[in-house]
Amino acid sequence: MRNISKQAGFTAVELLITLFVAAGFLVASYQLFNLIIKDGGSTRSESRAGNVAYDYMRRYISTATSPCTVQDPLTNSAITVDGLVDATVSVDITCPVSYSISTVSEIEVTVKYNVPEQTVKYSTFTIGSSSSDNEVTNGLIGWWKLNGNTAPSIGTVTGTLMGPPTLTTGQNTSPNSAYNFSGSTAFIALTGTEDTLPAKDAPRSLCAWAKPSSVATGLRYIAAYGSSSNDKGALIGMNGTSAIAGSMGTNATVTSVWAVNIWHHICITFNGSSSTVLYIDGTSRSTTSQTWDTDVSDLYIGRNSGGTANQWLGAIDDVRIYNRAISAAEALSLFNQGAR
Repeated sequence: MRNISKQAGFTAVELLITLFVAAGFLVASYQLFNLIIKDGGSTRSESRAGNVAYDYMRRYISTATSPCTVQDPLTNSAITVDGLVDATVSVDITCPVSYSISTVSEIEVTVKYNVPEQTVKYSTFTIGSSSSDNEVTNGLIGWWKLNGNTAPSIGTVTGTLMGPPTLTTGQNTSPNSAYNFSGSTAFIALTGTEDTLPAKDAPRSLCAWAKPSSVATGLRYIAAYGSSSNDKGALIGMNGTSAIAGSMGTNATVTSVWAVNIWHHICITFNGSSSTVLYIDGTSRSTTSQTWDTDVSDLYIGRNSGGTANQWLGAIDDVRIYNRAISAAEALSLFNQGAR
């Protein structure tokens, strides 16, 4: 009988079958890898969009009022978010009629992003408050939100655009909710405010959001009123990178504050006796004793009260004046709330 021995290794057919099987595993593995990467990228994008939606929802909860007021603060407002393309945000504040409770507001935030478009929505219910818990309104005698116009939210004087300043994106990222000033001819005149503004030793606070487009050396005023270019009932502004605020001659100064295209909140307060406090972004940065102007003029936004020199170059938002010195906690609240 003839012995037949089998050689070790693959035959051509076995090798071909093995290669086909290996190729199948390779293709399947590649497809699974792509699916994991795709799902991972989608999850990261959704997470980023969700974080943005939550941040806006939390921010606008504090704007809910009692009774509920229907509002659409943001509608497809463009935002910049790392990792997202063509991102926009919308905020809707509605009154859920079915609940028949006028104090309950629904806050809904919608973030759209990427191509093809993806959407993330967050919503919550909140009970607004008609007290000053949400808004620092006690003693507020003039409030110009500058949301598309110069009409007052509190007060009676509508500002006159001179130059004029142009609408721009506000501190809260909403389009057309602040004004941009040229630094040469643009300002807002609040003619008729003179008789309502605190003078002499009367307490006061003057606050605003501002963003310079230049930090060149030289005085530039965010808002001011007084009897002349040198004597002020109150002023807030800048001198290069320094923040300045105060009254006649002796101003509170804090160095290294301003930078190009960065928003800051600035408040000057006077308690009616000896204490003048300069708050920057909700923090007390300077306390001085000053002499305050006896006579006052109308309030101006974007320049001083005595002439056209030293005008603001950049954006201004949410200007307020009080007939009292707001507290440190209130200054911090104004900063945390952001421009309205």
